[in-house]
Amino acid sequence: MVERYDRRVRRFPGLAYFDATGIGNVVRDLLSVPARGVILVGREWQAVLTRYVVGVEDGGMKAPRTDHAYGEHRYASVDEVFGTGHLPDSVCAMALAWMGAAPKAVMTGRLSA
Repeated sequence: MVERYDRRVRRFPGLAYFDATGIGNVVRDLLSVPARGVILVGREWQAVLTRYVVGVEDGGMKAPRTDHAYGEHRYASVDEVFGTGHLPDSVCAMALAWMGAAPKAVMTGRLSA
């Protein structure tokens, strides 16, 4: 999975973020491209998710519709996104992509070193 991420970042240069929560240091050590880890906790992360949701609702996010990601986004509960539930992977990935796509608008997440 890390090799695929590296290839994608090389193909589409720019800001790249990854989930640094938990085993983030292990992921960082495996990456061969520049990327910033985002620790997905607390109010900062809720602010990033809120800005992503607003960006989607305002039509700022355009992406191919894949069944998996569409289903995870459509059926994600408020508890999963903003509470104690498990955040769906595609929602996390797209929120991180949104940070990279629009850094001036959404750069509020606490970044790891």
